[in-house]
Amino acid sequence: MMNKRIVELAVHANSHHGNFFDLNYKELDVFLEKFAELIIKECLSKVDASHPLEERSEWRQNSFAEETIKCKIKQHFGVEE
Repeated sequence: MMNKRIVELAVHANSHHGNFFDLNYKELDVFLEKFAELIIKECLSKVDASHPLEERSEWRQNSFAEETIKCKIKQHFGVEE
């Protein structure tokens, strides 16, 4: 069974179409691009949220490394801000 959040992201990516199975090739391409973008952005948000508040001061010392990781992920997948 697919993760609930993945399903939610797929529904969001397909929000301007009624039925996923009725998509033509161009619409499918747009859907897949949006769906992938939403998954990548969700993963990037987890990098920021991966530390509890009490660890934030220590985390800030490592923020350069985490920003580098986020940048490399974006570059790898071609995600633009």
